[in-house]
Parts: sequence; C-alpha cells; structure tokens
Amino acid sequence: MQGYIRFKDEAISLRRRGRTYTEIQELLGIKVPPSTLCTWFKQLKLSPQERERILLRGKERIRNGSAKASATRKLAKEKRLKNIYHNNAYLKDLLEDKDIAKMVLVMLYLCEGSKHRSAVNAARIKTLKHWSPFGQQ
Repeated sequence: MQGYIRFKDEAISLRRRGRTYTEIQELLGIKVPPSTLCTWFKQLKLSPQERERILLRGKERIRNGSAKASATRKLAKEKRLKNIYHNNAYLKDLLEDKDIAKMVLVMLYLCEGSKHRSAVNAARIKTLKHWSPFGQQ
C-alpha cells in the first residue's frame, strides 16, 4: 500500500467526482487494488448525484460485459458447429446406402424414444430386430 500512497489524494478527488474504481485506476494509470481504494474511501461522503453516477456506470459496465460474453459464446458455438460439420462431412456419403440410412433412422428412433419411461417396449425391440443385421440371424 505504501507504493500507492502518492495516488491517494488524486484518487479521492476522482471519487468525489463520481468515478468508479475502474475509472480511477485507468485515470491514475496504475492498478491500485480495490481493497486499498475501499480503505481510502471509507470515510468519504458522496452526494446523491455522485452515488447515482457510480451506480449507473456500474450497470453500464455489466451490460457491456454481458454483450461481450454473449458475442464470445456465439462465436464459440459457430466454431464448434463448423468443426462438427467438417469432421463428419464424410458421413453424408454413407447415407447414400439405403441399408445404412435405415439403420441410422432406427437408431435415431430408438434413442429418441428412450428419453421417455416407456422406451423399452416390445415394439421398439421388434423394430430393432427387424432392421438390424444382428436380429436377422
């Protein structure tokens, strides 16, 4: 904290003008720990206008952060989907074989149906045996 003490008066002056901790750090050009700033500002009485400005800036930063996070998630999702498409593009040609296509549809039916409690029923097992190369022995 001793290294930061020379910034104390300027930091207090900035805080009196309704600046947030982040803005104070940026304007000082040094990252004073928030705990140090909190100690310096403990006895500081802010006017309602100063408090309102600080509150609004905090809300604005949260909105901006949420927008950035959303954009980052969107880009990551697009990248993930492109990767899945690229890694599985060869499967499209396999579906030209009607037997493989039927097996894929049967597996899709069985897997999607298994999301419900009555999934393992005689009709599904019969369907699998009928279309499966293993069931036709």
